[in-house]
Amino acid sequence: MSESLFGLDTAKDSTRIGEAVTLILPQIFYHLEGIPFLRKISNTKNREFNHRLKELNEIIYAIIKKRRLQNEARHDLLFRIQTCATKL
Repeated sequence: MSESLFGLDTAKDSTRIGEAVTLILPQIFYHLEGIPFLRKISNTKNREFNHRLKELNEIIYAIIKKRRLQNEARHDLLFRIQTCATKL
């Protein structure tokens, strides 16, 4: 799946991605629709959510950086997103 989305093999990150997504998904509505100040309270739930979200962001930005360095057209989802973004 990551091959068709990003044109890269993300197998080495699959455990980290799986754990982060498993923790984030059940809490996503709480963080998006909840009372804003409650998301800023330093409790275990919020700290873990923020940690996993930061971890996912790091993985995704690393994938984008690798792809930009490759500088080749792969016609996957990431290529199409980057192409559209550069045309704006």
